[in-house]
Amino acid sequence: MDCLIWGTPAEELARTGDARHIDSPRAGGAYRLAGSIEGDFASMDEAQKARLTTWLVDQRRSGVPSPLIDSFVLEEVAARRPLRVGERKERFFRAMMNAGLGVGGPIFLGTATPDKRFWHLHLTAWTESASFRETASLANLLAQDGLLIAQSAPPGLFHVSSAGWRYVDELDASGGDTTQAFVAMWFDDSMADAWRLGIEPGLRDAGYLPLRIDNKQHNGKIDDEIVAEIKRSKFLVADFTCGALEGVAGPHAVPRGGVYYEAGFGHGLGKEVIFCCHRDRIGDVHFDTRQFAHLVWTDPEELRSLLYNRVVATIGEAPNAPGRGMSEIRPSGTLPAHDKPGLKAEQGAIS
Repeated sequence: MDCLIWGTPAEELARTGDARHIDSPRAGGAYRLAGSIEGDFASMDEAQKARLTTWLVDQRRSGVPSPLIDSFVLEEVAARRPLRVGERKERFFRAMMNAGLGVGGPIFLGTATPDKRFWHLHLTAWTESASFRETASLANLLAQDGLLIAQSAPPGLFHVSSAGWRYVDELDASGGDTTQAFVAMWFDDSMADAWRLGIEPGLRDAGYLPLRIDNKQHNGKIDDEIVAEIKRSKFLVADFTCGALEGVAGPHAVPRGGVYYEAGFGHGLGKEVIFCCHRDRIGDVHFDTRQFAHLVWTDPEELRSLLYNRVVATIGEAPNAPGRGMSEIRPSGTLPAHDKPGLKAEQGAIS
């Protein structure tokens, strides 16, 4: 049989009523399909099919061996942005690692019979490529970057360069394949509900694990643990809400230097940073960061919704995300949830 998404060779593993269970190398592996949507694939263009394949690959990476495609999934995929070139480059190497390529191992993207097109199929599925030709073009771009070595014969044969293997090592330490989200914010009691009812559940709704480090120790430079956790995180949420002190001319804002530092550090690493601020304090945001679109919120419930929407629009839901408003609210009085053993939260931090 043919893959119902791509029309390429596939195997039907099972059929139960209208539901079908299919193994498609072009779609990256097995998937299940609600029969009622089978005809919907005919109206999808190749770019939409590629984004659906990305969703399937990410579901399997999270431990779902045969993801179910239904109408809700198709709606979600239609709203997702295409992967950026840098993201596709990263996924090329993650696909290579997933396949167990060793040092010196070849990647062959030349002309081959369908049954010998492993790298064509595997890399095309993982890199959101709409065609084998597009995958080969991506490999040539990586060769221009010095990460791959293109062999002169046979055409389409590549090896990973020493710079490419260094890039693989950096990926392992970069947090690019994680669901951790680093949160920089003011650790004042007045922000307790913003965290508990807004930021934390908003991130969990989208399938991400929020990490907030409350650390008293600060000597003017960012703490080593904070640096390490930002590097390990997929993206950052930075809330610039701050307090104010009474002065002769009236109240004046006291910006949280730690939040600016951590957001800037994340930006410098090329990570996505989501900027937030309470409506009452948005006028106090430093002019250097006003150029970025802030989520301006008035209450924690609005913050939760805005944050979920922004994460889904710019980063995409993580595999197995519970969805909008579906994650559990933690009881008041609990410490920030780090979801990582060995990290201890303390009140009265410097951010």
